[in-house]
Amino acid sequence: MKTRLLLLALTWLLLGRGARASEASSALYNQANSFYAQGDFKRAVELYESAVRAGIKNSDLYYNLGNAWYKSGDVGRALLFWLRAERLNPYDHDLKANLALAARQVNSSLGLEPESRLVEFFRALRDLAPARIWAIWLSASIWAFWIMLSLRLLSRRKKFNLLCSFLLVWSIILVMISSAGYLRRRHWENEPAAVVVAKDVAAKSGPGEGFTPVFKLVPGARVLMRECRNGFCQVELPPGMVGWVEAQALEKI
Repeated sequence: MKTRLLLLALTWLLLGRGARASEASSALYNQANSFYAQGDFKRAVELYESAVRAGIKNSDLYYNLGNAWYKSGDVGRALLFWLRAERLNPYDHDLKANLALAARQVNSSLGLEPESRLVEFFRALRDLAPARIWAIWLSASIWAFWIMLSLRLLSRRKKFNLLCSFLLVWSIILVMISSAGYLRRRHWENEPAAVVVAKDVAAKSGPGEGFTPVFKLVPGARVLMRECRNGFCQVELPPGMVGWVEAQALEKI
């Protein structure tokens, strides 16, 4: 797993920070990369985390921090930061490979079946564009549908009607694809997802220590948060497993 260089100076300037802060942040990041290259992953994690606490929000920083956590043996926090990086840059092939590797480990520990080809297809569709771009494509497809339908109904020329019918079918297909892409992407961008970062987590039947354990979770398990109270959060682990875990065992993506 390789580290990446990041133009932190430019990032900080764009955020309106001073030159000193920019230089210090850039030096901090480069120092973290140096420790990572030397195999001192613990120190690299500390410096990357310092950059995150300083307010830097960048997919390359999250990617490198995830790598450092993974090399340190913490799959949970590795997945957390890789998933945060994915939210900012879902088109990164190296990141996708890391996520797939870690997800296989986690799913194997949980006893979950590998994802189906259909799930992989919809994920690839989701990652084609942000929700706002899918919305534009959907609007354009709907307009194309109505235009083709109007021309088809108004025209009396046979060849032109055949062309309109062909384009009408394609516009319907595009409406269906762009609708699916928009809905999947918007849901993914707004879903209350979290990652289990603690070890030996038992999901319970209610929000308290006295409730019965219903299933176990491992570090790196990605869950959806439903509600939180009394220091516990109700989470859902696909496909449909629901339980309560301590809030401190989770980190929001």
